[in-house]
Amino acid sequence: MPSLIKDMVVFLSEVPRSFQTMGAMLPSSCFLGESLCSNIDSLGRPRTILEVGPGTGAVTRQLVAKLTKEDTLILCEVNPRFVKLLKEKFKTDPVLRDCEAEVIFFEGYVQELPKEFPDLSVDFIVSSIPFANLGPNIVQDILSLYRAMMRSGGTVSFYEYIGARRCKQFFSPKVTRQRVRAVSGIVSNWQLIASNEGKFAESVTLLNVPPARAVHLSF
Repeated sequence: MPSLIKDMVVFLSEVPRSFQTMGAMLPSSCFLGESLCSNIDSLGRPRTILEVGPGTGAVTRQLVAKLTKEDTLILCEVNPRFVKLLKEKFKTDPVLRDCEAEVIFFEGYVQELPKEFPDLSVDFIVSSIPFANLGPNIVQDILSLYRAMMRSGGTVSFYEYIGARRCKQFFSPKVTRQRVRAVSGIVSNWQLIASNEGKFAESVTLLNVPPARAVHLSF
């Protein structure tokens, strides 16, 4: 319980200054985490999993349960306070401490990841980046990067809050409505690409605040 309270305090204290990159008022529930990690399967070989925006580690706890000592987990987080907290938790948290996979921390935007790891290719990506808070060009660049890094048959999983884009389209200034519509079009286009080239699936998690929709794209 003390650990959960500390996570909540750290998370809430970062919301006012980092809401655009966080996009959430509360950490993801374990149910949403399970949904986001549901496509991480055994491949019969060492796997590389990239988590983008792990925050305080709510989804990370679901990830490590699926990993073995042959796997590699890369945690990409732009918030330095969250990075520090995650590093501490991998030393002290009973679940994360027992993670057998190799864990690599990268502090920075995911777009900067290829500079540090130019030949990086991954099997699975779990992303908590709030696309609804970003510009359409940034969303396009991030999803293009995900596809470029992805090995054949891999899966990109991300989520969005149910009704969030629609609310912004109705109750926001015109410039915000235009941006959100453009982002919606980009996300829908990538879903179509995945449907044609691989697989597109989605699942709804009501036991989250607010309820969320997980999206899974395979290429």
